[in-house]
Amino acid sequence: MSIDGEELKRGESPPTQKLKEPPQDNQAPEASPPASSERTNRALSELTNEELMPIRVEAQRQYKQYLIEQAIAKKVPQWKVAELLGLSLRQIQRYVKAFRIQGPEGLLRKTSDKKPHNAFPPETREKIVTIIKNELMEFGPTLISKHLSEHSGIVASKETVRRIMISEGLWESGAPRVTRRARRKR
Repeated sequence: MSIDGEELKRGESPPTQKLKEPPQDNQAPEASPPASSERTNRALSELTNEELMPIRVEAQRQYKQYLIEQAIAKKVPQWKVAELLGLSLRQIQRYVKAFRIQGPEGLLRKTSDKKPHNAFPPETREKIVTIIKNELMEFGPTLISKHLSEHSGIVASKETVRRIMISEGLWESGAPRVTRRARRKR
């Protein structure tokens, strides 16, 4: 007869195992301070959307990188990664190829640091703001863009003027809310 690979002779008893000793005092453990994740969640809830945006972007980037690595290791099919990320299969194939060649940098956007080719220079933007503040505060974006092109030689669409005015606090986005009269009882 054998127990745990050791042969026992007739009449011998198996070796005794030491039992774990019970705890010395029968008191309940003291309440521990809140876990660091609770503190982190509390701190994250106090952040604004603008402050949370880089955190969300970084988390999405890490998730995408993890899934692409899983697809390369053949642990998750590429079609499933495409489904999870909400992208096409062809885009996932591009990401896989870029990741194999360039590593994690292959997943980053190439144009993230570039300014648009048609962006207004800061000097022109400041000139528009000063003209609006000094002369055209009572007008809306449509008339201001027309005035700028006719009198100042600055060609800017009404949408560009509207965006500049909103960013400077000179215009409120959206239509003004009209308060309606209550209907009369019949």
